[in-house]
Amino acid sequence: MIKMKTVIANVINDLAKIPNLDELMPKEMARATELVEQGTLKHLFIKDDHMGAVLVLANVNAEEAKKVMESFPMFPHFQEIIYTETEQSF
Repeated sequence: MIKMKTVIANVINDLAKIPNLDELMPKEMARATELVEQGTLKHLFIKDDHMGAVLVLANVNAEEAKKVMESFPMFPHFQEIIYTETEQSF
């Protein structure tokens, strides 16, 4: 059985409070696309209440996940990120 290190990043931020959201959102999605192409970002879930997102990052530990999250253009607006390290079994 192949086990893969996975980090779940639960981002808490109020999209309504980001002043330049229209400018940042395309940049945010472009960065997400780059990470998907690199094989780092496996899933991106936008919360229904517009209070953040949940990202599933593959083949990284918590420290590496923090660096990945800092690379997003909206990072300065994130109120909190809760990191959970897991091992995906299948």
